[in-house]
Amino acid sequence: MFSSFKKGIIEGIKEKLPGALAHQIMLPTHRDNTFRFPEFTGEPVKSAVLLLFYPGDDGIVKFPLIQRPTYSGAHSAQISLPGGKHEENDRDLIHTALREAHEEIGIDPEVC
Repeated sequence: MFSSFKKGIIEGIKEKLPGALAHQIMLPTHRDNTFRFPEFTGEPVKSAVLLLFYPGDDGIVKFPLIQRPTYSGAHSAQISLPGGKHEENDRDLIHTALREAHEEIGIDPEVC
């Protein structure tokens, strides 16, 4: 089961990504279809997340999510993938994702 999932992912990423259409499909039902993404004019923050697929004991493909802490910011209490902001001493964004996953959920970067 996991091997067929893995094969499907490898084939799927060769396809054109759906972009804004995917976001529109996943909008909460209380929003109408006139929603438009705001134009971003600031400097983007370099960051990375880890999407770690693994076979569960029951044979079902799983991946970890976290719940962010509650605070007075935009991402308060959101459910998300482990990850975060790129730091100066990170070699690259892969290192960022692995470091953050280690900090947040204890993933050993050497195993990934």
